[in-house]
Amino acid sequence: GICGVLTSAPADSTPATHRMMRAMHHRGPDDFGLEAMPLGPHSDGSAAVFGFRRLSILDLTPAGHQPMVNPRTGDCLVFNGEIYNFRELRARLQASGVELSSTGDTEVLLKALSTWGEHALKMLDGMFALAFYQASTRRVLLARDPLGIKPLYVSRLGDRGLVFASEVRAILASGLVSDEYDPAGVASFLAYGAPQDPLTVHRQIKSFPCGTSQWLAIDSEGRLREEPAQRFWRFPMSGPEAPLADTAATARDAINASVRSHLVSDVPLAVLLSGGIDSGIIAAIASRHTAGIATFCVGF
Repeated sequence: GICGVLTSAPADSTPATHRMMRAMHHRGPDDFGLEAMPLGPHSDGSAAVFGFRRLSILDLTPAGHQPMVNPRTGDCLVFNGEIYNFRELRARLQASGVELSSTGDTEVLLKALSTWGEHALKMLDGMFALAFYQASTRRVLLARDPLGIKPLYVSRLGDRGLVFASEVRAILASGLVSDEYDPAGVASFLAYGAPQDPLTVHRQIKSFPCGTSQWLAIDSEGRLREEPAQRFWRFPMSGPEAPLADTAATARDAINASVRSHLVSDVPLAVLLSGGIDSGIIAAIASRHTAGIATFCVGF
């Protein structure tokens, strides 16, 4: 789980981030961390504070600790998710002279953002929600994966700043945001079983849009400055209709590649079986690539 506060009045930001981290203990019992950085043009005022709760999956050593700081640039990253093509990106970074010391995907993502900026987002194959602090410009980049698999919620503190977190309850735990209900969000929940993006059941908390990135900063007058949000991914246009056999082969290859890429882990893997055909197919494909994979069924 990730969380943080961007504000021109930083006195409450570190305690608020600690409260958000405690509210997300269940998301990451293995490790936690906090980092504060100067934000905007004044070195003695505005601040960005990042918090993290870790569930260790790749690189179980302290080298995977977050928030992760790039020692060469001072950039900082908090990241929830997994980058499936991190080995390819790692090789590309090393070919350009970038040094990496860990075996996980977090350092690869951090140094990809340090090297290529927001353009790195288009290179990612994965699920993620992230906050990236760029030390050279004292800005923060928020981004969420193309389909919004990983959650990211934000709440603006008027023109003074912004709070973000992986969960609505964490933002409420910050103590900086009102818990006033949003009738539209409640109606959406009752109609569909879950609030529909960008709504939540709270008026001041919204879901960050998927497939989108946005730079944030504090200006010289201490106000939150939001650059226009940018879509870095859109659904591809459909091509000409192909024969059924070709379409089936394409789908089979895509599903096989997707399952295989999801099996990269430094901890044991399992498949949760729902009783339907989808999870059975996933388990069957996974068993081709990983011997003795565990399966579980849960009933209520």
